[in-house]
Amino acid sequence: MAIIKSNQGSYPSVFNGLFENLPLFESDFFNLPKLPATNVKETDSAFHLELAIPGFKKEDIKVNVEEDILSVSAEIKTEKNEKNEKFARREFSYSSFNRQFQLPSNINKDNIEAKYENGILNLTINKLDKNIVSKNKVISIN
Repeated sequence: MAIIKSNQGSYPSVFNGLFENLPLFESDFFNLPKLPATNVKETDSAFHLELAIPGFKKEDIKVNVEEDILSVSAEIKTEKNEKNEKFARREFSYSSFNRQFQLPSNINKDNIEAKYENGILNLTINKLDKNIVSKNKVISIN
């Protein structure tokens, strides 16, 4: 049992520590939005990124490259209205994120593949010859 100190002295508290292991009371719980977890793998020919973004539809996700920055973002807005004789309820939610990655100079911006399946966005960023220069590009998601 923990001891709580007050201006009236010390006394034991059964409530101290009761909430400290709940996610709602963690120090970073309210630092929203959360960025999706990402795995990055480099091979000789490409970089492979896996972003965990469940709950989004393919149409909600945007992937683009501008200069040497790869941006992955998504946004969902939902609203539900329910009216009855005795009550009215309006629920809404909003979820979004924007994650950016610094790209190395040896990538082929014209050959980036994106696939979204089962809540995982897979990006394949192919490398290029050092003599070729790429332009900015918007990537379509399959």
